[in-house]
Amino acid sequence: MGRIRSLTIILDSTHPVYRCGEYVKGKVVTNLKEPCQLELVKVVLIGKAKVWWQQAGSVRTSRHFGEEKLYVNLRQELWGGQFASQKLPGGDAVMRFKFKLPQSHLPTSFEAKFGFIRYYVEATVNPGPQSMNKICRKVFTIIDDIDVNAPCYLSPSTETKGLQIGCCWVCKSQFTATFEINRKAYCPGEYVRFSAEINNRSPDLMEVVVRLYQQTTLTDCTTGSNVRNEHKLCPKTVWKHKLNSVFPFTTEHWDDVRVRMPMVPPTMSVCPLIKVEYFIELVVKDECTSATLPLPVVIATIPRRPGEQSEASTSNNNNNVQQPPRPSLRRSRPVRNQGVSEATRLVDPEADSPPPYEAPPPSYSQCVFGLNDSDTEMDESIMNNDDSTYIPMYTYYLEDTNLYVELPDT
Repeated sequence: MGRIRSLTIILDSTHPVYRCGEYVKGKVVTNLKEPCQLELVKVVLIGKAKVWWQQAGSVRTSRHFGEEKLYVNLRQELWGGQFASQKLPGGDAVMRFKFKLPQSHLPTSFEAKFGFIRYYVEATVNPGPQSMNKICRKVFTIIDDIDVNAPCYLSPSTETKGLQIGCCWVCKSQFTATFEINRKAYCPGEYVRFSAEINNRSPDLMEVVVRLYQQTTLTDCTTGSNVRNEHKLCPKTVWKHKLNSVFPFTTEHWDDVRVRMPMVPPTMSVCPLIKVEYFIELVVKDECTSATLPLPVVIATIPRRPGEQSEASTSNNNNNVQQPPRPSLRRSRPVRNQGVSEATRLVDPEADSPPPYEAPPPSYSQCVFGLNDSDTEMDESIMNNDDSTYIPMYTYYLEDTNLYVELPDT
């Protein structure tokens, strides 16, 4: 370690979660064994997307794909120049920094096995020509706004289809399925309300499952203009909810079943390298095979406005009397109306801006997928490396209370 015992980055925010246009503030703390000169102390803020994967094959035929896209690259010098000749006292030396994030839309932080969208602050200390540089990194989360209150998301999504399943090219089971979710977008913590009906016209017992399905598409765009882009699909089942089995030649109906949306990354369409989509699927299985009835759904970052009536109560209100909003238990904040984000616009180009709302303090929780699986960015020379323990944090909303509630750190 030499003269530097430790090097630490401390962000001012309790939860290291930011949005476009906000300030990332913090301090770099160096603990020195004794008073000494430091030639340079700099800090950079980096935001980038990166993908990599290998196409299976023999030693000669296997192919490697990968690409990187830089979104943010900001730099500040905290010590150096005319101050380089001065000695810093022993013990802790604190140097503050402040970065302003770009106003343009940045893709939401994302961690997966074969890629990531990652933002971090990195401090570098150059003790002098006779010593190696010391590096420290602090990773944080950026969230791009996708508003559930956009009119394009508030209507129900329904699908009815006649399906058949079998094996060995022989159709065994025939049925008709109807599947409906109460709206097209949800924020983690809100309830997904769905209804379904299955008419089993076969002699087989059918098992029924509703699941949330995540489809991640990684793209390598470096193959050239005359060659198509290479893609890798990474499917994942987030949760399953088992329903009653449907007996032969009977009809089963489920009405207004509720399942809470877990803490998952939001839908992503902004980044050209990583695309994340979600589907709520009705899966019907007999003893051999299965059939699926999918409904696309958007995972958003701004929930239904506090005080709004639920979809069910609104549909049952025949008097069309608008109920007053429930009082907020928190200090009011300025009205927020930034229009439709680029992420929402890519999902629905004709999306209208939602009405303004009074934003309560947000609550955040760690992604249910846990620690990231990627290790290509790990660097043993980085002191206090934050990459290996970083879990993205996303907006979480408790619909039961119509309020944001602070969740304990885990």
